[in-house]
Amino acid sequence: MLIALMAPAGAAGQTASRTRVRLLSAGSIARDPSVSGVQRLLNGVALGYRDAVLHCDSAWRYDDGRFEAMGRVVLTDRGGMVLRASRMLLDPAGDAVTATGRPGLPVTLRDRTGELEAPVLRYDTEARIATYSSGGTLKREGRTVRSRTGRYDVESGWLQLGGAVRMTSADETVTSDSLLYRASDGTVRFLAPTRVTTADGRFDLTCSRGAWGLDREAGWFGGSPARMRRDGEVLEADSVAIGGPDGPVEAVGSVCAWDTAGTWRTKGARMWREAGEAETAVGWVVGAPEGPRAHLVNSSDGDTLWVSADTLATGGEVLRAYPAARARVSGMDARCDTLVWSTADSILHLLGTPRVWFDGRLLVADSVTAVTAGGGLSGFEAVGHAVLVGCVAELPDSLGGFDQIAGRRIEGDFIAGELVHLRVTGNSEAVVVDADDPSAPSVNRATGSRMRLDFAGRTLTQVALLDGPGGRWDQHPATDGLAFRVTGFQWEPAPEWE
Repeated sequence: MLIALMAPAGAAGQTASRTRVRLLSAGSIARDPSVSGVQRLLNGVALGYRDAVLHCDSAWRYDDGRFEAMGRVVLTDRGGMVLRASRMLLDPAGDAVTATGRPGLPVTLRDRTGELEAPVLRYDTEARIATYSSGGTLKREGRTVRSRTGRYDVESGWLQLGGAVRMTSADETVTSDSLLYRASDGTVRFLAPTRVTTADGRFDLTCSRGAWGLDREAGWFGGSPARMRRDGEVLEADSVAIGGPDGPVEAVGSVCAWDTAGTWRTKGARMWREAGEAETAVGWVVGAPEGPRAHLVNSSDGDTLWVSADTLATGGEVLRAYPAARARVSGMDARCDTLVWSTADSILHLLGTPRVWFDGRLLVADSVTAVTAGGGLSGFEAVGHAVLVGCVAELPDSLGGFDQIAGRRIEGDFIAGELVHLRVTGNSEAVVVDADDPSAPSVNRATGSRMRLDFAGRTLTQVALLDGPGGRWDQHPATDGLAFRVTGFQWEPAPEWE
């Protein structure tokens, strides 16, 4: 009977190409005449197959070459993998072992990765791959992973999970429709919609694909879009890469970031930022080469600042926008090549042919500095070829329908958002239209080295020439407005916001 068990072909029903199952030990071998095609092995059964050894209390050996082991069944292979079950069916034709547990005692597979449990598990002895389709659980060093289906590659350590995947530990929870997990280094690859949350509530991520190092807290994510909340900030993009808890964040494609307090929001085609608070971290946002530009909306100081440019760069408490920057804040609309905003003192520096519109006026100069503290425009300084032009609605342009002020430097003071004082120095000029009688308007013209102008609303109430006898004040009828233009006169209405 032992010779029959070892036979590779013929009566054993095996082919010459089939890997043989070796009987290593058995207390007794019997055949029940009432059950055809089956031999029974009893007491301390040990079987060898490839480089694996199976131990059990008893086994059936079928004439087609299959073995069914029962009792305390343990399969161990060359790499130290241990498979335990209540029953195992060893099929050499398919190089497979089907392991089955019983209520309260599931199948367990233990190796260097951890311990995998399932009601039923199929193990490919040649490929060293275990699969399950009726639910399974992997446990390793405080982390538990559950799913409906799974495929575990013992050689590589990768576990492919599908269907209601849930990974939990003391630090984070991962839920997914499908993912790959390598427990040895905590690497996860997301293959379907996934959410990652931390136990302290500081991190929340949703994506449809990506890779994540659970131990490193680093990886990349994609989706439509991927969305990440870390502390009080939210980031959405087509793709997001995180360099760890203290590493940088890079986002690509339809980027939108904001804080949960609702004080700022930025958009662009690409973003990079080092770790840290949004107000102080170094980073940048760029627009698309042929698409929308980068945008920022910030209302942290009580007033709302809108900024757009090809590039928005932050460092410390300073924002730089360039080139072709635009800004809107406190009733002021500005355009320049480069904008620098100091968040610490709410000061805007406009460089490179700035143009500033406020209250129906246009200010141009080589550079402009505006102070927006207190929820409104509180002052400005225009330096180099400074010109301030205001449109007089009561008169057409042909009749001199512009108040005009020019000088090397113009400084303005505001109260409650309204201009109240102007100080002009260096080749000062002022052309002021008197339209109290629209049928006979006049133009008042002042020149000097220094002057001060006072306003109440849009009405000029006083002009003071501060250079002694060198100043001059003339009045002319406004019959030809083009004859009265200050040096560097420019006018255009404020453009529509992007």
